Amino acid sequence: MKKIVYSALYLIAIALFPSCSKDDEESITNEYNAPDGEIESVDLGLPSGTLWAAVNIGAVAPEDNGTYYAWGEIDEKNRYDWSNYKYMAEGKSSGDDINKYTADDGLSRLSTEDDVASVKWGGKWRIPTTTQWNELKKECTWEWTSNGYTIWSNVNGNSIFLPAAGYCDGTSLKYSREYGSYWTQNRAGKIYEAQSYAFKSGAIVRTNNSRCYGNTIRAVCPKPKNK
Repeated sequence: MKKIVYSALYLIAIALFPSCSKDDEESITNEYNAPDGEIESVDLGLPSGTLWAAVNIGAVAPEDNGTYYAWGEIDEKNRYDWSNYKYMAEGKSSGDDINKYTADDGLSRLSTEDDVASVKWGGKWRIPTTTQWNELKKECTWEWTSNGYTIWSNVNGNSIFLPAAGYCDGTSLKYSREYGSYWTQNRAGKIYEAQSYAFKSGAIVRTNNSRCYGNTIRAVCPKPKNK
C-alpha cells in the first residue's frame, strides 16, 4: 500500500504521541450499542450554547470507548485502511484516489448524510466542528484521570468525561486507555486527511489524521432556544 506523507502538524502530534510497538496493539472490539431513547446532553455553559453528549457514539456509559468510525463513514468495520474506505475510487487503494470531500467538489465539512451523529442519533446531533472543539478546550478545565479527561465547566460546575479510547489502524486498536483521537466535521488541507482532536496526559492538540483511520466520536447539539 502506498504510504502517505503526513502534514507537518500531524508530525508534531506524532512526536507527542509516538506510535506503539507490536506488543501495544490490541484486537478491535466494539462492545456497546448506542443508548436507547433520548441521548443525554450536558450544558457546560459554553459561549456558543453548544451542548455535548454525555457518551461517545456506540457507548452506554461515559467511560466506554464506543464505536470507531473512519471519517465520513456511518458503519463500524473490522478493518480500517484505504482498501475499504467508502470514498475510494473503484479499483484504487491509495489516499490520493479519494472521490468525495476533495478539492474537485469543494466539500470541506461533512454533510448530514455522512455525519454518523446525525444518522445514528438524529435530531440536531452532529459531529463537532474544529471550532467547537477549540471552544471546549479554551472555555473548560481539563483534568486527566487514569484513562481519559474529565472536562469541567468554568461556569456551572457541569462536566463530561472523554475516554482515551485510542484509534483503529488496520485491524488493530492502538493506545486504548492512553491516547484519545476524536473526529471533527472538517476535512484537512490534504484530501486524504481530516481534522481531529488528540490527547494524552498533559497534551491536548488539534491535528490531522488519515481519513481511513477509525476514531471515536463525541457528538454535539445546539442548546434549545427555550432553555
